[in-house]
Amino acid sequence: MAQPVNQSIEQMVKSAFSSGERIIILGVGSSLNCDDGAGPAVAENLINCMNGDFPENMRVYNGCASPENLTGEIKRFSPNTLIIIDAADFSGTPGSIKTIDMKNITGTGFSSHMLPVSIMADYLEKETGCKTIMIGIQPASILYGNELSEQVASTVRKITKIMMKNIKKFSDQFQNG
Repeated sequence: MAQPVNQSIEQMVKSAFSSGERIIILGVGSSLNCDDGAGPAVAENLINCMNGDFPENMRVYNGCASPENLTGEIKRFSPNTLIIIDAADFSGTPGSIKTIDMKNITGTGFSSHMLPVSIMADYLEKETGCKTIMIGIQPASILYGNELSEQVASTVRKITKIMMKNIKKFSDQFQNG
């Protein structure tokens, strides 16, 4: 069952952003397929809000439709936690979110990604020892088009706001710790 945006994301982000951790936030999806661009929209919002100036132990990447192109960079950074944000159809209300267990993603099916995210995450977990958290956002539409639905756009704004609040706390902890 999908959880309310603020509660589940707030709890997940707080637990992931513990002091001393190396964190990567990776937005995944195609901005050419309406709501499939939710992950890249969150990543771009975070990059713009921070002017690309993140704490030393944090990275944010827009993986677009080919996040596997970033595996070398991710491996070199060697995160403790990899947070993947992507549109995911879990039969929820458009704009709802769900933390998705990568082990429950089976088969290749239709995807805008060159390589299924679950295979990439499994590879990175084995190579770096990181923990992967996937935040799925229920799309209203993944048809061709470059605009997010209002429901998903609202969720993207909420996730961005929650992430920014925690990035700032994380940055303060890192600088003062």
